[in-house]
Amino acid sequence: MATQMDIVNEALTELGQPPSVSINDKNRRTIAIKQVYDSVLENLLSQHNWGFATKTLTLALIESEFETEFDYAYSLPVDFFRLIEGVPTGYPFRILGGELHVNYNGFKLVYVAKTTNVNEMTPEFRSLFSVALQAKAAYAITGSQATQAKRQEDYREKLRIAIANDSRNSTFPKCAFENTWINARYARTASTPWVKLDPSVDYGDIL
Repeated sequence: MATQMDIVNEALTELGQPPSVSINDKNRRTIAIKQVYDSVLENLLSQHNWGFATKTLTLALIESEFETEFDYAYSLPVDFFRLIEGVPTGYPFRILGGELHVNYNGFKLVYVAKTTNVNEMTPEFRSLFSVALQAKAAYAITGSQATQAKRQEDYREKLRIAIANDSRNSTFPKCAFENTWINARYARTASTPWVKLDPSVDYGDIL
């Protein structure tokens, strides 16, 4: 089974550093990784609708304290991170705090979950996560701007490949920014599909 420290130590080793025993070790290299670990993971989850992190859930009706124009209020799942789509599509909705309001009984949510268990991640994503940690923490650990620049370049290329590979496993739209609102706003139809990302353009510099 993979562990958090497998990802951390892969990053440290690639930066020419000795491995650590725990994420709470009190040396400079581990502290630098720990400081950016959560933000790097969240940024990665924001880049794409990763298959391993995508979930579909029928939401639970609740009594809401908010007064809105909608008839139904639902509790968002505890691991909700980013919306992909509401099902059925075409119903306007509003997210308030940890609630979703909509005029539909039995609303489902397709969303990206905040996945922190590394064993739920694919091996390719764990490897990408390690490279992203290197790119973010390289200068703090090595003091080398050249090393940081190289790791950022490696990250962008690895992100592009990982997104392409993950997208091949599903016909579901994988664009991180596609949702019902955008479909309506830009009048997407079957005859006007989303354009493919240009691999020559840097879409992945989240660092």
